[in-house]
Amino acid sequence: MPQGYTTTLAAVENPYKAIDLLKDAKTSFGENLSAFEIMNKTSIECVEKQMTNYRIPLDSSYPWQILIEMGNLNPQNPMRMNEWSSF
Repeated sequence: MPQGYTTTLAAVENPYKAIDLLKDAKTSFGENLSAFEIMNKTSIECVEKQMTNYRIPLDSSYPWQILIEMGNLNPQNPMRMNEWSSF
């Protein structure tokens, strides 16, 4: 059972880039990858309209955004998602 979680958002130009990112995440994090959720621009705009006190942290010009969550099995040696990925 993971003792901690790391979550990040990413933005991509199309679903094919999202699939490439998912493959890379699976290779990098293996079983620690606990969530990978892709959302299109329309979904993000709905959230912005309904939750007026919430700010989307990424540039809204991207048509697709991805939520990535990783469970970290070793809290003494956290994996840093910001040091990962060639995208």
